[in-house]
Amino acid sequence: MSSILMAGCYDFFLIKWISNILGIVMSGLYSFFGMFGIFNIGLCIVVFTIICKMILFPITLKQQKFSKVSVKMNPELQAIQKKYQGKRDNDSMMKQQAETMALYEKYGTSPAGSCLPLFIQMIILLGLYAVIISIPTYVKPISEIYQNASDEIVSVFDDYDDLNYVKSAVDNDYKDEEFDTLIKNNYDNTKTEAENNSAIYENLINLYATVKPLDDFSNGYSKSINIINSLKEVSDEKWDEIIAKEKENKNPNEYYIALYEKYKGYTDADWENYKTSLTSVKEKITGYESEISDIYTFAWIDLSKSPSDLEWFALIIPILSFLTQWFSMKISTANQPSMEGNPMATSMKMMSFTMPVISAFFCYSLPSGLGLYWVMSAVVQIIQQLFINHHFKNVDVDELIKANVEKAKKKKERKGISTEENRISSAASYNTKSIKVDSSKFSSLNDTTDDSEISSDEAEVTNSEPKTYKKGSIAARANMVKDFNDRNSKK
Repeated sequence: MSSILMAGCYDFFLIKWISNILGIVMSGLYSFFGMFGIFNIGLCIVVFTIICKMILFPITLKQQKFSKVSVKMNPELQAIQKKYQGKRDNDSMMKQQAETMALYEKYGTSPAGSCLPLFIQMIILLGLYAVIISIPTYVKPISEIYQNASDEIVSVFDDYDDLNYVKSAVDNDYKDEEFDTLIKNNYDNTKTEAENNSAIYENLINLYATVKPLDDFSNGYSKSINIINSLKEVSDEKWDEIIAKEKENKNPNEYYIALYEKYKGYTDADWENYKTSLTSVKEKITGYESEISDIYTFAWIDLSKSPSDLEWFALIIPILSFLTQWFSMKISTANQPSMEGNPMATSMKMMSFTMPVISAFFCYSLPSGLGLYWVMSAVVQIIQQLFINHHFKNVDVDELIKANVEKAKKKKERKGISTEENRISSAASYNTKSIKVDSSKFSSLNDTTDDSEISSDEAEVTNSEPKTYKKGSIAARANMVKDFNDRNSKK
């Protein structure tokens, strides 16, 4: 399931850098609450989400400003697109590009006005996910608990492996695949103890498999105790038989021969001591497991497990995810104009339902810790959106556009670009003024629109003296097209 969240991209240096910064925040929260005796990762996730959403708020506000301007600009933009619909010749495409860019200039924005904030948000969100799905990586006190558990697990894996092999040698009906998950997936006897320890630790700290190796250990312990009880009953004759059988092999394994002879000499007391040593490790593992469970339990829900593996009350997370996501999308479009007549209307309505459903499905399938983050993120988003809606209710869009234009001019001045109105800007002013549309409704953009109302040919731009344009600029290219057309019309 972790592949759903594109875990591979977490190695990208920018996301890793952001994850490390956010990890410091998460670790600081855990330590802060720890000073009051509260060691709970759920509380840290809640506060962590609020902090991160507040950090992202300026980007969210900027997106909303762009959306507000887009509402007024889109009818004119769609009119330009309709005007050049089906025209794929180079001349028409250049004209469409020039008019489009001029329109964006008129409103003091750019086509990338919403792309950059979205990109920044995506990078930060991926960094957030990286922290949430691997909390022990970023929170040292929790990491130490997992490391201690890993040390204990590795300390008995050789014993588990030996008992499993000996049992299969003594009992031909015994199938060693009963230990497949534990031995073969989490342990490799060809590697060093440090390498195996690292592998087990990495498996443990993954939120998607937090309890799995611990469950495997418990299952292995139970089976090992049963094996010990059965080996106590093996006669000396049987031990001699399997020792002789091993020696008859073309390449006898001296280690297993020595192991058979050791077990043959075990008394009942030796077998009991063996069980006691394994039980001691089991008790330590149980203690670490209980400590981890307390850290991850939030409102009686184990955040390391998915709701699909928990009691019925854990379904509150996917249910809340659906409701909060749906309400968040609802209020975010509350102040948008009617979508009547817009070809995207059906898609938007479908998305407003399918996205919350997908969110609920993920929260049902993925660990509850990630679901808690998702729910809290939507709750904070709702609060922010209500504030934004109230803020923009009294904002004059024309004043917002005017401020955008002034900001764009100052930006050009800093780059040394002349802010004097040029030919293409003048053309844009005439073109966009001639587009007769109701900015609050898209239904006016239908097939009955008279192309003559939006034709750029009706807008004559005159200049008392020639002007120069920066080489390679949109204005220069547009001027070349106009000169070309003028020369052809005179022939």
